[in-house]
Amino acid sequence: MTAWARSTWRALTVPAGDAPQPLTIRVESMPPRSRFHEHHHDWHQLVYAISGVLIVSVDGTRFVIDPEHGAWVPAGAPHEVSSLYGCEFRSLWIKNLPRQACADVCCVLSVSPLLRSLINEAAQVDRTIDAAYFGELSAFIFTQLRRAPRVAFALPWPRSGPLQAICEAIYEDPADPRDLEHWGAALGVSVRTLARKFNSEVGVTFSAWRAKARVARAIEMLKHGESVTETAFTLGYGSVSSFTFMFRSNMGVSPRAYAKSAGDAVRRKGTG
Repeated sequence: MTAWARSTWRALTVPAGDAPQPLTIRVESMPPRSRFHEHHHDWHQLVYAISGVLIVSVDGTRFVIDPEHGAWVPAGAPHEVSSLYGCEFRSLWIKNLPRQACADVCCVLSVSPLLRSLINEAAQVDRTIDAAYFGELSAFIFTQLRRAPRVAFALPWPRSGPLQAICEAIYEDPADPRDLEHWGAALGVSVRTLARKFNSEVGVTFSAWRAKARVARAIEMLKHGESVTETAFTLGYGSVSSFTFMFRSNMGVSPRAYAKSAGDAVRRKGTG
């Protein structure tokens, strides 16, 4: 994040702890606009929210994580975790054993209802009192993690100052209509240079990146309970239909269906 953007966020203390044996589950509530600054662990981690949405930033990429997904962060990978609207955060620390390693790179995993239930159950068990039961739950969790399919969606993030300034501004205000010509004039950089940097650093064009950023913000807003219409206009779309086309093209489902699934998940949580 840029210095300006960070000033509007609450910094949380990065938890310290010993290596898990073989699994530790941290339970925490993250307030809105809060973040753990960049850090790393000597063990693997599954970053997961049972409610709300998390943003995991690692290695030039941002992963937007809802309760149906988790971010796998391998041991030693510097990462930052934040939440715009707040969330119930579950962090799984997993000992660095080859059989328990899902991947050697950061990725998004699909979290099945079974895995979600196992995580919730294990988080409530006192391992010092019922070590055998906790061990059984841990073994099931490891098996489910190895079987969890990867999800492709991620938001690439630039490293150079000018592009970071552009991306931070658009992520904060996704309806920002400025094109590269306007940004070039504001930053004193030619349009050709900015376009070349987007392709080389981010891997996509400016317009393609802005569409991905709007999808990421749409996920946050819809999971937060905002309507499809409100989300569409907040993101800068002139109509719900144009927003729906963009969202379906990227996510494979309409925003209304996505919002409904989010509402159903909240209702199941409330009655479980």
